[in-house]
Parts: sequence; structure tokens; C-alpha cells
Amino acid sequence: MGSDSGSVDTVILDTNIILDLYVYQDPRTSALRSMMAQCKPDLPTCAQGRTELIDVLAREKFRLTLEQQQAIVAQWDQASRCVPQDTIPEAPWRCKDKADQIFLNMAWMHRPCTLLSKDLQVLRFKKRALKEGVVIADQWHSDGETL
Repeated sequence: MGSDSGSVDTVILDTNIILDLYVYQDPRTSALRSMMAQCKPDLPTCAQGRTELIDVLAREKFRLTLEQQQAIVAQWDQASRCVPQDTIPEAPWRCKDKADQIFLNMAWMHRPCTLLSKDLQVLRFKKRALKEGVVIADQWHSDGETL
């Protein structure tokens, strides 16, 4: 969960972070990519999160072929673990964007954990979530710190 615990156990990635990893290959995700390769953290996802990823990848602005979209989803499927949707409890934090609520719920279910998101509606819960064992940050750093 970062340098506080000395280990990486569970990390929830929202769709924008997954896009940064697999579509944009954003250099700012290199530390996250390295951590994923070395530490093999638990990366839970769910049907709703997976469906959102598939829908986003299909958007015209990405200009991805069907084969490219399928390859990205396959990479994420291999890295992640799918949690049954009906086992995910509601988090005490309510996000204005209903599509992002699932990531807060997943983090609540898997606490202590880290939730990586670039969504301001999610990031605004940083302080409250930290009190419950959930670190919410916009990126992973090579020293294990999240910001």
C-alpha cells in the first residue's frame, strides 16, 4: 500500500489509469508498470469496470482497431482479478459520477488498499478514505509512495 506498510497488496485502478498504462503508455505510469511486474499486486476489478473499459476503448477518439481493443482487454484480464459484482458493498463515500462509484466501492471492499484514479470526483475523498485504510492517489511512484 505504499511505503507506510512496506508492501503492495491490493491496488484498484480506475479506467483512466488503465488507459494510461495500456493505450497511452504514459511515462508517468512506468513506476506503476514496474511495481505490477515485480510485486504482482492483487488488482481487483469487476464486470462493471471491465465493461466500462471495453466501452471506452471503442470510442472513436482512440482510433483503436477491434484487435487492439481486444488485446488491451486481454492484458488487463491477465493482470487483474474479477470480483463478483454482487459481493461488492457500497462505500460510505458517494461520488457524483455514478460510473466512478464502483472504484470507491471496490476500494472499500478491499481495504487496506490503494485506489489510483485521475478523476477529481474520486480524488476529493482522499482524506476521508485514508482514515478507513484506503490511499487514494493519482499515480504510483517508484519509491512506493502515492501522491
